[in-house]
Amino acid sequence: MPALGISKEVFEQLDKIGDRLDPDFSIPDALLPREGRAKQRWLESRQKLQDELAAEISLLGYEALQADKEFQRLSPSQQEAFAADWKMWVENPAEFRRVRAESEQLFKKLDQKLREKMLTGIESATEEQKMEFSTVISALAERIRSLRQRYRRRALERIAARKRPA
Repeated sequence: MPALGISKEVFEQLDKIGDRLDPDFSIPDALLPREGRAKQRWLESRQKLQDELAAEISLLGYEALQADKEFQRLSPSQQEAFAADWKMWVENPAEFRRVRAESEQLFKKLDQKLREKMLTGIESATEEQKMEFSTVISALAERIRSLRQRYRRRALERIAARKRPA
């Protein structure tokens, strides 16, 4: 810390607000506590916030799903199964992380297979068709990215509101 010009007081303040930081806020190793327990406490509070953020984003997705007309057409037992899955994931962050990691891998495989199938059909497409296809894919990717950012921002706002002193 002295080499970086950071006083013990500044570091202590960083440590106090650690559980309220954006979980993607990366602290350089040089600024992390050197003491094993303090460093572990910092890393645990960051993981807790990451878990809370993932659960809140999941809740936003679940709320959107519940509002969807197609979801409302499901039988009550099917809707309850979705609710039970969501609740289990939120109440068990380690399981939630495991399932999320598995689903990300499945989505990557699915994405790769779709790309392979689409590319074989594109080889015989005209330049105009290729351009149109590219435009559609880009627009879809942008909508997904925008939705993720919106959910993330709303989730962070909800978490911050819960943590504000009354």
